[in-house]
Amino acid sequence: MKSGLIGLVGWRQNYDPSGVQLSALTTSSSGLYFNGEHPLLNIENLLSLAPEFDKITIPAWNSGTAYVAGNLVSLSGTNYRAIAASTNQTPPNATYWEVYDAFTEWLKEKTEAGIVRAITAWLNKKVVRQTGNSLLERKILFDNASRIAELDSAGASLVGIEVIPRRRRGLQLNIERIGLQFDTNQTITVYLFHSQDAAPEQSQAIAYAGGGGLQWETVNWALSGEGAYYIVYDQAALAGQSINGVYDYGFANWDNIHYYPSGRYFQAVGFEAPAAASVSAMWDISGNAYTLATNYGLNLDINAQCDYTALILEQKNLFADLIAKQVAADLLRELAFNPTARINRHEANIDRESLLYEVDGDSRGYRPGGIRKQLEDAIEAIQLDATGLDSACLPCRRRAVRYTSV
Repeated sequence: MKSGLIGLVGWRQNYDPSGVQLSALTTSSSGLYFNGEHPLLNIENLLSLAPEFDKITIPAWNSGTAYVAGNLVSLSGTNYRAIAASTNQTPPNATYWEVYDAFTEWLKEKTEAGIVRAITAWLNKKVVRQTGNSLLERKILFDNASRIAELDSAGASLVGIEVIPRRRRGLQLNIERIGLQFDTNQTITVYLFHSQDAAPEQSQAIAYAGGGGLQWETVNWALSGEGAYYIVYDQAALAGQSINGVYDYGFANWDNIHYYPSGRYFQAVGFEAPAAASVSAMWDISGNAYTLATNYGLNLDINAQCDYTALILEQKNLFADLIAKQVAADLLRELAFNPTARINRHEANIDRESLLYEVDGDSRGYRPGGIRKQLEDAIEAIQLDATGLDSACLPCRRRAVRYTSV
């Protein structure tokens, strides 16, 4: 989100060519500039807020030092930041180094913080008005452990659970935890495959010590995009047998019915991959053998959330004014309190109360105004009509006449 919006509104370059110059952030795809939101947002005032970078010593580059990403060095009067590990790679080799401008980096952090605050304020307003959702669902697939006597037959295939997210714009599923239930303590590696990718997306070695009980392991795996996902392990690597969690959950002796629980936003089913499948690469899923009779000792803790990133980036020009005012308000407020206590010729002409009035208007609430009021108006202005876009993440707020019986 931050990388997609950082160039939407820009900073005007310092008009003094002999003064500090920004090495980035000067591009504005919307034509708006943060400096234009208030005359006090000039480079000189911003420098008075920033740390005194000229008093910070950056070590000289050394050909014998092993550098890692993030290390800072100085060479021939220019500072560089490592973007990859290297030894004896002289800056400015673009494979390993990028020019580092401390003030520009500081201003970028402040700008990105304002972007996050602006988008969060917009989302909060949608949730309060019931035209946006956050957490849609949280569900444990099988809500109880099975008896240790319900053992699966041993095998040598890839087995697990297929999860298919429902097709909703902005919907993201997250597997927070994986539950294991085996009859023997052991370490087993569980893999996450996506039907569109050749290699496994995730893998985690889990030390099972449940002794026949259900044990949970935190994984935090995100499921986003089209297709199906497969949570699998190799039966050939299993010591002992898995315990069937479906028996107690969805098996009825009187009619011999099994079923898999599913959520509102996903479907799940057990499966066994073709005999030739391995954990090194995605197999031909047309050969999967599906079953409702067992979960192969696996359980999932899944939540469904809304991710508005794509929508916001597609409509990002609508957010330009909001972002400009949020960043301006944040920096003007910081300027009012002046945490570094450095005063230049511009700041000598203002006082804290006057500057806070510029930001908030009458703080007692008698006369709303200032950039804060403009910011609230900007949020209202982009409460766009999302009717029909997504019934899950962007529901309609129905205000029509309703008919009912008395």
